[in-house]
Amino acid sequence: MAVQETHLSSTQAQEIQDSYIGKNLKIFSSLDPSRPNAASIAIALNYNLVNTETDIVKTYNLIPGHALCITVPFSGKETFTSLAVYAPNESMTANWEFWNDLTKKWLILNLPVPDQILGDTNIVEEAPDQSNNRTDDQSAVAALTQFKNLFRLKDGWRAINPSEWQYTHVHQGQNGCTSMSQIDHIYISENLQLHCNNWEISDEFAHMTDHSMVSVVVNTPGIPYQGKGRYTMSPKSLENPHLIKTFSDIGYAMEDQCYCSADPPSHSDNCNPQLFLQRLKEEMVKEERQYRKKTAGSAHSKMQALQKKKTRYTELPTG
Repeated sequence: MAVQETHLSSTQAQEIQDSYIGKNLKIFSSLDPSRPNAASIAIALNYNLVNTETDIVKTYNLIPGHALCITVPFSGKETFTSLAVYAPNESMTANWEFWNDLTKKWLILNLPVPDQILGDTNIVEEAPDQSNNRTDDQSAVAALTQFKNLFRLKDGWRAINPSEWQYTHVHQGQNGCTSMSQIDHIYISENLQLHCNNWEISDEFAHMTDHSMVSVVVNTPGIPYQGKGRYTMSPKSLENPHLIKTFSDIGYAMEDQCYCSADPPSHSDNCNPQLFLQRLKEEMVKEERQYRKKTAGSAHSKMQALQKKKTRYTELPTG
């Protein structure tokens, strides 16, 4: 996971690492010493998903506070390289210089080829990516395009949503007008695009930031197909008084049937304790699923209504 505008000093990053958060995440931070309160990025790796040993993970602090590259084990002897970026937003000239600087570094230095670039580009590549349909400086756009093409990277979300427009940043102008733009991206290599799914732009952290989160699941090439697995009940369901009573009633009724069928004692393919246990599990799962659908229905309806409002809002013309 890559995070921009973290404003994390090395001391603050270490404090987070030493807290309860550090039990699951390994944090790599890059701060711009000249602008500590304006530019900084961080990459967080999940201990449960990635080998984070320092002698295996390699980091490259290319442009402090703006470009941090990291290489981690991926599959067998393969590695996965991510470049987290936070492009300058003070001017289009600075943005253009940023992408050109990265291009030069990869042409001159012995750097790993990134499998993905993720972060805030602070530039829109096409006019519809901005709610006011305004285009950004084309020289800066060309510099970004040149850098992406160097590794044959494409915007994965756009590739599967070619006709959909969704914004990732909300800006409140000084004149009171609100503009929205899609400036947060995950550019993925062509070889890995076929192994990606669940592309999403989410407002899950809208209460904490004015940016939406772009996410994707990258699967390891060549691994066997894995299904959804065995169904398990939600932990909340097992603590729900209504469901506990329902489960008890089902169990008692099943127990009575079992005893009645055993007088005189006899076992058959259609009447035995193992069969009753299977039926008990099936009935409990059935009741739990129905209850979850019923209780989740209202929340889902509210979410759909809010999503429709958001869609209507993004389609409104802005001044």
